[in-house]
Amino acid sequence: MPQRTDGSGFGASNAIVTSTARHWLDDEGILHVVGLPGSAHTLADARENVGVDGRIAKGGKAPTVIDMRLIESISRDARNYYGGPEAAAIYAAAALIVDSPLSRILATFFLGINKPLIRTRMVEGEEAAVAWLRQFLPRDEPR
Repeated sequence: MPQRTDGSGFGASNAIVTSTARHWLDDEGILHVVGLPGSAHTLADARENVGVDGRIAKGGKAPTVIDMRLIESISRDARNYYGGPEAAAIYAAAALIVDSPLSRILATFFLGINKPLIRTRMVEGEEAAVAWLRQFLPRDEPR
């Protein structure tokens, strides 16, 4: 069951924590998902995380930073779900933050084998992730 936290350690004061990740929307409208240390994502976790992100995005499609640096594993079923239509309905694009051989392997499997339905890029830090994702923020339409 997700719970709200004070955000100490990973994110903003409006963060929601599931069993495998911390989730919040920043002031620009970029969704942040940080995998918890040593987390092993199953299909049930993927469904929970995507559901939380859908509630945070309030029916819109949010560009999303996914910090994979501390994740231990993601099952094949979970990778398929994260790359499938349920997630594509919520995420405008995703930047996967990696910094170790393990996080690179997880991201490479996701990008190469699962072929996500949204634009996805592997990056090496939050600044690079946010900079790339800004192009996917909704633009004000001229009247």
